[in-house]
Amino acid sequence: MNALIKYIVSLQLLMLILCSSLALAEDFNFKFTFRGEVWNHIVKDNNKNSAFEIASQDCLNHFTKSSGQQKIKVDSDTADALINTCANPR
Repeated sequence: MNALIKYIVSLQLLMLILCSSLALAEDFNFKFTFRGEVWNHIVKDNNKNSAFEIASQDCLNHFTKSSGQQKIKVDSDTADALINTCANPR
């Protein structure tokens, strides 16, 4: 019986920890504009810097229509514009 009580208490503590970390996360809204297309992207995270990193990678994937794993071919002007766009959200 003691093992069952310890297991239940452990599960309750785990749920409390998970819920509290979700409660700390907030929505960060990023707006990217590339060649006339405006893309709003919300990232839920605990930290603005890590949300920015996620949003920047998502921006590259969005505007290149890639999954992030595939290589894309772009000219140097397009590459520069994409980097500038995804590194400088509004």
